[in-house]
Amino acid sequence: MCETVPPHRRVGQIPRSVLRPLWTLLEAERAGSTIGSVEVAAVIRRAGRDPEFAERAADAHPDFWDIVDDIRAVLILEDRVQDARDHLGAAAAAGFMPHWLLDHLAASVAGLSASDPKAADLFVMLIAKHRPVAHTALEMLDRLGDRPETRRHVTGLIDRLAEDVRTRAFAAVPANAAADPRALETAVRDLLALRLTAGRLTLAKAPFDALADDLRDLVTGRFLATAAERVVRFVPTDRTDLRHPEGARLRAALAVFGRGRKLCGALGVQVFHDEALVALLADTAHRLALLDVLSHGLPADERQAARAAREDTLAAFLLVAPASAFQMSDEPIARSDAA
Repeated sequence: MCETVPPHRRVGQIPRSVLRPLWTLLEAERAGSTIGSVEVAAVIRRAGRDPEFAERAADAHPDFWDIVDDIRAVLILEDRVQDARDHLGAAAAAGFMPHWLLDHLAASVAGLSASDPKAADLFVMLIAKHRPVAHTALEMLDRLGDRPETRRHVTGLIDRLAEDVRTRAFAAVPANAAADPRALETAVRDLLALRLTAGRLTLAKAPFDALADDLRDLVTGRFLATAAERVVRFVPTDRTDLRHPEGARLRAALAVFGRGRKLCGALGVQVFHDEALVALLADTAHRLALLDVLSHGLPADERQAARAAREDTLAAFLLVAPASAFQMSDEPIARSDAA
């Protein structure tokens, strides 16, 4: 389930907002009693045969019936999925994967693929993403990937996993808004987890390598650039900045920039953060030097405010660099004082 419709919805992503018409029908059907998968399937069939409801629901969202069909596919798989999970769980407990079980699962996927490809995709996904059978599910996927009749469903699952992480990562760093570093960190952690687990599958190497490249480009490019720009925006440089200091926002922006170091380290590209930090310190030094030059022509009370702003800014930068790192940035400021 997801809150809104993704730009490129994949099989198995069910947006809550689109399902409101169906949910209303289910609420009326339930009338205070428990409703199971059989009743849900019956409601879906009746709704589809009602021309007025069908047209109204399609008008509300063009993908409504395609999304409802995903639910239909899940409902018909309920018993098969539970049976497969039970068998894989037993195999995991025994520490042994019998060949008959792999053959049985391969035959199930192949049969579904011929009659209902969407159900075959969902069958593979619902088993592979079930944590209690993760190890045996990976072995199952590896074997299914070797069979021509089931390979595309395994490939589809791997692509779906990679695309889910990619979508969340890029959503966390919008082009024209502040980044969400926590969401980006989660996406990077998910990438690392995928590479440690499903990354062992032969079919996973290319899509996961492409995902890692995309996340590196995102972090070292857009994320670091926008984070640095936001820091610079709150460094004081003129009398207006002195009258309305943005110390709290500067510290918040520096905290976001600082989190980029951990992200770059996790992706093996920490050097990019180090280079961005050097550039940021140099730019800040230049701006503070201009502030010092400006302060010479200010009244005494404003000169004191300018010095306080400079000291507060340097103190804030301790969030991302040790005091020794400011030696390079203090030189132009010192020359300005001497002048």
